[in-house]
Amino acid sequence: MQYIELIWKPYSESGVLEPGEIRLVRASLGHDVAQFSPLLSSVEQERADRFKSQAHCDRYIVGRGLLRLLLSSFTGVAPADIALETGAYGKPFLADRATGRPADLRFNLSHSDHHIVYAFRRGHEVGIDIEEIKEIPDILLIARDYFTKIEYGRLEAASQEARAETFYHLWARKEAYLKALGVGIGVPLDSAHSRPELMRIQSFRLGTEIRGALAFGGTLHTLSCFRWSPESGL
Repeated sequence: MQYIELIWKPYSESGVLEPGEIRLVRASLGHDVAQFSPLLSSVEQERADRFKSQAHCDRYIVGRGLLRLLLSSFTGVAPADIALETGAYGKPFLADRATGRPADLRFNLSHSDHHIVYAFRRGHEVGIDIEEIKEIPDILLIARDYFTKIEYGRLEAASQEARAETFYHLWARKEAYLKALGVGIGVPLDSAHSRPELMRIQSFRLGTEIRGALAFGGTLHTLSCFRWSPESGL
């Protein structure tokens, strides 16, 4: 398994999102919801209210509110006025307010427990996924239903000690690829092969327990990484 090493700078050091740049922003979902709740649309607030777990509700509010703050920093539109729509397979996108079609600024996000990572770029789709490594009983039986033959072979060949990490490494790459295509898990996962001519996929780590993957098409000139905190000034 190969991972790129990401260096996370304070978000206060970020600037203009340049053509050919992919920008990753990581944050914690453990912040005070009072800062973010007023930024949500009525539809988002209704969705938040449907969570049975208060922890899941709070994390959704923080994650969605921070997304609006970040998009506002790129577009100059007030966070509460950001027009977010959902594609046919559930992928959210920034809509052009005049046409309703996807705007030039594209994004994707993924969260695991209290961690969240956003990916932003212009002109091309992007997909990101992060997964916390956990032991899975009957891991090969589960993989048989969701992995391609090649992926399953890699998992089967992994040592017992490395099998859980290998599973989440492969899963994150599959999810990121499908999210970049805009289909998510709306296609049969056991037949979803990544196509290098369509998307590049790069794997990364967040600490010792989280594995992630970034999928993108087009030309990448710069991959910049920032860590957001309430002191970042958005």
